[in-house]
Amino acid sequence: MPEKGICKQVDVPAATPEQPGPALSRDDILGASDLELQPVYVPEWQGWVYLRPMTGAERDKLEKITTGRGGVDEVIARILCWVICDEAGNPRFDESDAKALNAKSLPALVRLFKVAQKQNALTDDDIEELAKN
Repeated sequence: MPEKGICKQVDVPAATPEQPGPALSRDDILGASDLELQPVYVPEWQGWVYLRPMTGAERDKLEKITTGRGGVDEVIARILCWVICDEAGNPRFDESDAKALNAKSLPALVRLFKVAQKQNALTDDDIEELAKN
């Protein structure tokens, strides 16, 4: 019998989405590779672009930098600068490239943004709200 105040260890089956398992530790969560890359073919550019989800810090930054400035186009270009990456997840652009990226083909930008929007759970209302704040 276990000593008083000490939990008894039991065999716990592996967790599945349908069946909860043991809680993840801090290290499990921080060490998880959760920025899944999404390849998108862009016919206007005749090639592939990879997108990764925004981080929580990037979403916070987006809300801060869009307050009182720009419009929907600027919001979209900034998001794309953050999420366009190479096959290893390394950024292809930085914020200073937003204006130049925004000058590219609208159908290409919309195609990429629709994927980024879905990947980051951003609604059209979210984008409008960010643009007008």
